Amino acid sequence: EDEVEPQLETELGTDTKEIKVYRMKTVTVKADGKETEVKLTKGTAKDAVEKAEIKLGKNDKLSCDEAAPLADKMEIEVIRGVRISVTVMGEKKEYVTTKKTAEEALKELKIDFDKDDIIEPSKDTEIKKGVEITLKKVEVTKETEEKVIYCSEKKEYSSSMNKGTSKVKQNGSNGKKEVTSENTYIDGVLTESKV
Repeated sequence: EDEVEPQLETELGTDTKEIKVYRMKTVTVKADGKETEVKLTKGTAKDAVEKAEIKLGKNDKLSCDEAAPLADKMEIEVIRGVRISVTVMGEKKEYVTTKKTAEEALKELKIDFDKDDIIEPSKDTEIKKGVEITLKKVEVTKETEEKVIYCSEKKEYSSSMNKGTSKVKQNGSNGKKEVTSENTYIDGVLTESKV
């Protein structure tokens, strides 16, 4: 089953400089839940997929480079492009991805997020046709403001004074205090404030 160039029946002349032997390779192509085994002596991953009679859509890709040379017992997976929608800061857009999880899809689409942000349903959600991902941007800020501390007057009542009258024993003045609060914003809306 190997292939030889020039063919075995060819008489070799003085101008023959080399003889090439191409070994038979068995390649498994996985697509749409099925495995197809193909045999080729030479070619690329794309050639193996074509021989397995699997059609690639414009958004599909292979688990290896299409131009990768074949190797015996090689496995090639066809990864189908899937249409998803992603909502960020209330704006919904449609995309096509070949990634397996919501987190991988967001990275592939170059949508920035960090550990504080909320991904719904979750970052580990398996990508399937029609999945809707919502990314809620979370920002935590510390804000310091000066608060007035109102002073109370000290009043004294005594039996020597007329009934219903009082005397200010000590006047006070208002004070100031710096208060720091930690504010959590989700998609720009304040959702929590802790002092």
